[in-house]
Amino acid sequence: DGSFAARYTSDGAEVADGRAEQSDSAGWLLWAVARVNEYTDGAALSQLRSLVDRSTEYLLTITATGLPPASSDSWEMQETDLTLGTAATALMGLEAARELVPTAALEERATQLRDQIVAAFAPTFQRYAHPTTLTSWQRQGVDANVA
Repeated sequence: DGSFAARYTSDGAEVADGRAEQSDSAGWLLWAVARVNEYTDGAALSQLRSLVDRSTEYLLTITATGLPPASSDSWEMQETDLTLGTAATALMGLEAARELVPTAALEERATQLRDQIVAAFAPTFQRYAHPTTLTSWQRQGVDANVA
């Protein structure tokens, strides 16, 4: 369906460690394909088109009503509040998908999501948009995903 488990073994099997899928993986995948595609004269997209289409559809689905739902991100923590890392990688993935397979729908969704991220996270762009509760380590400033 375009989503990814948190971890896989070297033979491609999911690791049964109880963690949910991580929605940021679809964004990272699309970004990576777009970057490699620049240097392979389109061969990357040709070889990975089915995966690109599924991951694009997944991101369109999880952002259909706005910001994506809370998900574990690069910090590998179970999250109940949306993080900048999850929101930003969804946007990065939609923008990469738009590069790979330009459509008006992708352009519109990427623009909408960018505006929603700014509304939720600006002006400080901390790790959490509208946290319900924060532990002391979560209050420690800007997330590395800002970079």
